[in-house]
Amino acid sequence: MAFIPSYLHLRYLPLKPGNYWELRSEHPEELVIKVEVMDRQNLPSGIMYRLKYSIENEVIMVENLIVDHRGIWIHSRLIEGTMLMYDPIFLLLPSNFKELKWWNWQGTIGTVEAKSTIIYEGNTVVDLEEEAIPCIKLKFTEENKYGTSTYIRYYGEHLGLVKEIADSVHYSYEAIVESAEVDYDDYSYIEEVKRLIEQFEEEEEEKPESEELPEDLGLEEEDLEGESQEYDETELVEDEEFIEELQGEELEELDELEELDDLEELEGLDDLDELPDTLILDDEENEDERG
Repeated sequence: MAFIPSYLHLRYLPLKPGNYWELRSEHPEELVIKVEVMDRQNLPSGIMYRLKYSIENEVIMVENLIVDHRGIWIHSRLIEGTMLMYDPIFLLLPSNFKELKWWNWQGTIGTVEAKSTIIYEGNTVVDLEEEAIPCIKLKFTEENKYGTSTYIRYYGEHLGLVKEIADSVHYSYEAIVESAEVDYDDYSYIEEVKRLIEQFEEEEEEKPESEELPEDLGLEEEDLEGESQEYDETELVEDEEFIEELQGEELEELDELEELDDLEELEGLDDLDELPDTLILDDEENEDERG
């Protein structure tokens, strides 16, 4: 690895084209789960990485992540040639997750309403055959009209995904990393995005009072008790042309994906109900979890 990035979220989920994590599950059945970083693209809002998720060599989705100095965000998912946009975009891993302890999201994925909570449950160790890996432990819970699903994920510093326990409405498994290829990308563009955002915020503050944004932006109170930093996703500078391309040219995106050797299995998905969800705790469940 050429260098260690200053942002904590990138040290626990290194993103670079060619990186991959292959996990094997033996319970309740033997499965091979693979996550692969396909490519990157610089946007005004940050760096977009495209990840491919496969189970038993069957591509189940392609996910678009945006990375900036504040964290890693889920922008959209491609399922069966249909682009499902997150509105607002979903904060997957903030740079200050150890300070926040938990964060939540509510919005739509495509046309489906959903809400999610992620809890940072501290540090632990995952025992592999050859060594013990120090990891952080995150619990993801999502609720939508199809049901409630939970994922517990363990991320190792400079390694990424080490272990995952999935209990979703579609499948359940406990998988541990068997092989991985991990390196750090050139993230210097993130600093340029940070500078532009800070410059934009300063210019907004210097505007005459008549041009200032209204104080009430319609933000709702947090569903959970305790302190949590609020992220205003609207602060991200969106690349409107790119987002329009994602929404309006789905077939072109699919043609590009068909160049992958294993995309033929994607036709085996019956419908969007097979979308693996990222998920939310009810208030009472979250109270128990935090207690």
